[in-house]
Amino acid sequence: MNRITKYGLLALSSITFATTANTVQSHAAVWHYGTPKILRGTYKVTRHVGGKYAFNYKEGVQMTRRTYTAFGLGDPFSMNRVSYKHYGRYTYLLRGVEYVYSHKWNYVKLRATHYKLKERIITPNYADKHFSRVYYR
Repeated sequence: MNRITKYGLLALSSITFATTANTVQSHAAVWHYGTPKILRGTYKVTRHVGGKYAFNYKEGVQMTRRTYTAFGLGDPFSMNRVSYKHYGRYTYLLRGVEYVYSHKWNYVKLRATHYKLKERIITPNYADKHFSRVYYR
């Protein structure tokens, strides 16, 4: 009786292990529509341009529910139809269509902690190697 019980438990445990090892876990969609609620708002910093005619200007990022805009001294970089992926701790990857010039899909990597944000723009023709300076909320 003892031998039969041991073999029965061994068979039952092997069947249980085989059935649970082959199950596929379902995950939620990886790309979520819009921007993360925690990141929405305007992050900016004042920069100083020196020289004979010195002046200050604002540089930063503005995010709404469906758009992402990086502004500064030149033309802004704007995307709409934005979706995001949580990439790690405090890191997000945004993708969207640039609606001003190229009308192509572009990617932006953001690292945000509390009230600070750093960005890295990754476009089809150009990719920043490092994150930008810090923008504050």
